[in-house]
Amino acid sequence: MFTVKTLKIIAYWLTCIYCYTAIIIGSAAFVGAILAPIIGKVLALDYTTHYLIHQGAWIGARYGGVWAGGSAIVCCMIHARKLYLQHKQLHPF
Repeated sequence: MFTVKTLKIIAYWLTCIYCYTAIIIGSAAFVGAILAPIIGKVLALDYTTHYLIHQGAWIGARYGGVWAGGSAIVCCMIHARKLYLQHKQLHPF
């Protein structure tokens, strides 16, 4: 049904999508964990810093998760276009 080459290509692009998604969600969680205690202290909320970090990471990961799938597909399309142009430049015919 599928050749080994086709399966390798599918695995490569699924791995790329997964990695981009993980990077986007992880970055959003990190930013949320950094910003939540700062905003919490500025607003004088009566929560512990540990709780604010936890909530910031959770909220950041959820918001990042909303955008991660579509953004990962777009990043993979950009990556594929770059690979295509490199291949086309090396093999013009």
